[in-house]
Amino acid sequence: MKQKFNVLLINPYIGFKIGDFYRPLSEPLGLLYIASYIKQKSDKYNIKILDLYALNPVKHKRDGFDDKFYFGLTERNKITELVQNFSPDIIGISSQFTGYAEYAIETAKTVKESMPSVPVVIGGAHATFFAENILNKYNFVDFIIRGEGEISFFELCETIRTKSEIKNISGITYRAQDNRIISNKNREPVDNLDEFKIPERTLIDMNKYFDISSDVFPGSCGYPVATMVLSRGCKFNCIFCSTKNMWANKWRGRSYDSIINEIEYLIGNFNVKEIAFVDDQILGDKNWFEELLDIIILKKFEITFQIINGLSVWLIDNNLLLKMKKAGFYKIALPIDTGNPNTLKYINKQQINLTDIKKIIETVHKFGFFSSANFLIGFPYETESEINKTVKFAYTCGVDIIYFFIAKMHAGSDMYDKCPDIKLLENIETSGSWANVTNSSLTISSEKLSAILSKAQKYYFIHKCIFLFNPVNFYKHIFFKMIRIKNYILVFKFLKFKIQNILKKYSPEY
Repeated sequence: MKQKFNVLLINPYIGFKIGDFYRPLSEPLGLLYIASYIKQKSDKYNIKILDLYALNPVKHKRDGFDDKFYFGLTERNKITELVQNFSPDIIGISSQFTGYAEYAIETAKTVKESMPSVPVVIGGAHATFFAENILNKYNFVDFIIRGEGEISFFELCETIRTKSEIKNISGITYRAQDNRIISNKNREPVDNLDEFKIPERTLIDMNKYFDISSDVFPGSCGYPVATMVLSRGCKFNCIFCSTKNMWANKWRGRSYDSIINEIEYLIGNFNVKEIAFVDDQILGDKNWFEELLDIIILKKFEITFQIINGLSVWLIDNNLLLKMKKAGFYKIALPIDTGNPNTLKYINKQQINLTDIKKIIETVHKFGFFSSANFLIGFPYETESEINKTVKFAYTCGVDIIYFFIAKMHAGSDMYDKCPDIKLLENIETSGSWANVTNSSLTISSEKLSAILSKAQKYYFIHKCIFLFNPVNFYKHIFFKMIRIKNYILVFKFLKFKIQNILKKYSPEY
């Protein structure tokens, strides 16, 4: 007699069009949080994470299928065998990003065809914003978990296990017996994040992620690198971001004890040399973060730290930089997004003053930090002249590494919800296969915008060299980093990374 209820959580493979910008993924923290929460709440469950991505996390083609390249196990027969071997009673699939959502849908179809009686659940940001559309379009998906998923998914598992009513579970969308799509009320985000246990990383093969650390986090001080989330949500209102709608425009930070315990867990159990914090907004409470830095300084951890999604530039000051330096941070990402004042207003980043930004970047470098910044081009009303202002600003602002991206309509963002021209959304499928929609611009063609992007990225390194030939710029942006031995090494890592990228750009792709 079967004693426990088998829960299978799947991290799908992902794919890219040839020529697209890509970066390998880090460990699936969302699934780890859900699995750990279920284990914490009940001993009536067997839980397995089928990490398709980690089973083949190298760039490869899918034989005779299409012109894309993939990361992860893609063979349907092998996926089916792995699923059937576990005999799941429920299957949960992650669909965090709209750009990868089609692969979650493909995975759902594969597992449903192999085990048609087993409920298939999809959760994550993309699923949250397209819940009813997904269920209307794909009959092989049974449930959608919206928003914060731990409690909703656990309650769904309990309901299916005990054959109870599902009408009282907040945060789910489902198909009724008469095929009506029903969305229960939203679930309020949990105030105390310590209700969720530290992610139990033994549920996945961390070595697979450590093996690709240098690809996921190029130019890091130490390897292997693990990731952590210290907070959830964001209280700001950038027009292109869906975070505020995913987390109800509410920011919450974990307790210091919980954070320190997880850092010590990663060091003691996995010998990590660096931790990357992947919070959407780590400065949701600046005092909270500075107090955390004080604790990390006292602990004297012999590892380094970085923040992937960056620091809100208007909140950076000398005191914060000094504490971060002492705590073991060595590079800072700055989400500047645009070098055009009109676009700053459009995207709701009026807190940014472009003149002040250049001074802040000089200060960041004076403290010995390396810096990076993302710039978006092609917002709906942005002209080519305004885009050129962004490119010029990016070249001259002084940051070490720059990435240019085309602005896209992310589901759940205000830019998507208030799209001025519905034709821009015609190809945005509920599966997420909207990569063909290459821009959001009302004034510039996709081809023209792609050419601008390619040229901007191609000539960045040349402009950077010209910028640093000026002795004043060299002093302000390089000198203070080079006088520190560890950062001196990073200068060469940075140069090697940029040169390798340039060589890849001009190498044949399959």
